[in-house]
Amino acid sequence: MKKTTPYIFLAVLFVTLTFILGVRYGQRVEQTNKAINYLISLPPTKSPISPPPVAFSSYENKDCGIRFLIPSTVKIQYESTSSGKFNEKGVMTFQFDCTATIENYEKTATEEVRFQNKKILVENAGGMMRFQIINPRNGKLIYLYLNPRLFPLFEKSLEFISP
Repeated sequence: MKKTTPYIFLAVLFVTLTFILGVRYGQRVEQTNKAINYLISLPPTKSPISPPPVAFSSYENKDCGIRFLIPSTVKIQYESTSSGKFNEKGVMTFQFDCTATIENYEKTATEEVRFQNKKILVENAGGMMRFQIINPRNGKLIYLYLNPRLFPLFEKSLEFISP
């Protein structure tokens, strides 16, 4: 009987070890199940709504001899054969006139910017850029009031056209 006692003892130790390992494995599985159930119970988050892309349309004034792009959000407020005024959400964003004269413009312009690789004088008029350009095709002097955020678009898209 002495020979079987160590085997019984080893068998009891093996069963106890197997029981302990099984309990630990069960605890791990239960924690994983709780985490999965929690994640499944969360409502899906709404994806951020991105604004629709801005479309552009071409605007042309034959009397002044200019053509440029305007964003679809900018609407024509006033238009004549030689001038135009545009606004966005009720706020003026752009205005041009090729018949008006601005007295002492050269004296009031305070900044110098590059416009199509040329230096031009610009006046800050209530947060708007006020400047003048000459149409090389018809020689008309065009006065512009422009929101500074539209300046790069206007500069890149401006074309002088023949009447």
